[in-house]
Amino acid sequence: MPQAIALRSGATSITYAGLEQYAIRLASRLRSLGVRQETIVAISLERSFDYVGAMLATMLSGGAFLPLDPAWPAERIKNILDDAGAAVLLARGDKLRRMDTGLTHVIDLDQPSVPDLSGDNLDSGASVGPSSLAYVIYTSGSTGAPKGVEISHSNFAEFVRAYQELCGITEADVGSHLAGLAFDAALSELWPFLTSSGSVVLVEDSAFASPDSMKSWLAASGATVAFVPTNFAEAIVRATWPPATKLRVMIAAGEALHTYPIPGLPFRMMNGYGPTECTIAATYGLVEPQQSDMPPTIGRPFGRARIFIVGGDGQEVADGQLGEIWIGGPAVGRGYRKRPDLTLARFGPGPDGERVYRTGDMGRRLSDGQIAFHGRNDDQVKVRGNRVELNEIAAALKLHPAVSTCAVVLRTDLSDAADIVGYIVARGGRPSHTELREFLGHKLPAFMIPTAFVAVSALPLTLNGKVDKAALPRPELRPARSAYRAPSNVAEARLVSIFEEVLSIDHIGADDNFFSLGGNSLSAAQVALRVEGAFGVRLPIQDLFQASTAASLAAAVESRILERLSTMEDEEVDEIYPEKSRSEPSTPASAVR
Repeated sequence: MPQAIALRSGATSITYAGLEQYAIRLASRLRSLGVRQETIVAISLERSFDYVGAMLATMLSGGAFLPLDPAWPAERIKNILDDAGAAVLLARGDKLRRMDTGLTHVIDLDQPSVPDLSGDNLDSGASVGPSSLAYVIYTSGSTGAPKGVEISHSNFAEFVRAYQELCGITEADVGSHLAGLAFDAALSELWPFLTSSGSVVLVEDSAFASPDSMKSWLAASGATVAFVPTNFAEAIVRATWPPATKLRVMIAAGEALHTYPIPGLPFRMMNGYGPTECTIAATYGLVEPQQSDMPPTIGRPFGRARIFIVGGDGQEVADGQLGEIWIGGPAVGRGYRKRPDLTLARFGPGPDGERVYRTGDMGRRLSDGQIAFHGRNDDQVKVRGNRVELNEIAAALKLHPAVSTCAVVLRTDLSDAADIVGYIVARGGRPSHTELREFLGHKLPAFMIPTAFVAVSALPLTLNGKVDKAALPRPELRPARSAYRAPSNVAEARLVSIFEEVLSIDHIGADDNFFSLGGNSLSAAQVALRVEGAFGVRLPIQDLFQASTAASLAAAVESRILERLSTMEDEEVDEIYPEKSRSEPSTPASAVR
């Protein structure tokens, strides 16, 4: 079905023939650079047809893809490239200009490709087999550095086959693509559909503004099967939907689900669970309307996965008893890249001798075979659907010259969402919250930056010398304001207005810090969407962590505008920024649409 629509974004689309042609040409270029079996090709692209085509091209060339979110700090991307041993990076010019990759082979997809990319040098000599590496995804690491999970082609094919069977996917289905680009759930939104002659619709950024926006986008998109992050799904399934909605399956995943759907929804709701190490998912369960004090289960084993609930002696416990969740079956990944010690510690024989992954998650098998989830047995947590090792945040925070030592914890008693809080023992002068956020903003993704910081004279310890988390003081999240300064130009005024809209706080000054007023990574994403609408430029969330007042953000926005203008023809400037093309470039206000 070469003329069938493979991908759709807004009013634009690409057919299977177009996607294949693009991928073959890019794969040919990758092969000319030496990409073969087990070669890592890093992809740092925004959600786009190119992003999907780059993954397909990498597999066609015989290599393994490594997805990197372009919104991550350049330092984190550089560290992961080094750790993975990536041979090639696919990215765009604006990202590359802000990053020193250290790689010999970097392909800027904004630049025209070299000649002779017909695909003639693609052959069956890639020697890719079931055990060959398909992709590597990095997750937060307990030792202070992210760790790469290796997934083989047989692992990946097992997931795709089982997911197609679970959801009954055919060529008539439309999948939604809205998961984080470096989150393995994004792969579940693409390949089960693209290998079934179905199509995939790419989310619009505006959908993330609120659960209502997400619901409206899903209803309008024509998606029939959708993954939805839990924090959005819990609100969406409590709302009424028009009966004509095409959506027939909604899968919530990313963190523990606590909500049941209301009766009468036009689609089935499912709850998914699974670590990256086991190829995206290990269990799924149908969540039906009911009144219950217990949260929904994570369902039953998915595909050919096997779930063991194991006690401290390494043997299975009786049904109803609490134990650690171990996962076996053909979707269990190869292990951690360049980490044989960690691979040996987490992957190994299960109760019956089968190779398993020891998740560190706790659960109980119920009498009907479903699994009840009971959280972690260590410091790994889920924050807004993202897997986070608190030790990685602490390791980055300790690098600040004014931090002697620290502890990072997840608190659920501060707001409606879980909040990461950093407790620091200062060395010399006490660093400000703004300084700490800006420092971490260069090292960590936005979702890993603490909501609050608390200075303590010493960390409380238990009798065995561990940090006594229960004794750490509860932070006050009162809005902290600077001496009020009114906005000095139109750009600052518009940004202050955006801050007030998102935070529901009045009379914010140009020098008030967004995060000190209660902002977090989720509300920062809403600011980024409104900034794009107001100024016509895409602002990475990371910029807000490094410029978190209206005054400093105005300068960052102007820099983005000037960067965009430098790549545009005069006619484009006149059309998009009519005032800008006639004004001095140093006036941010002139760039407001």
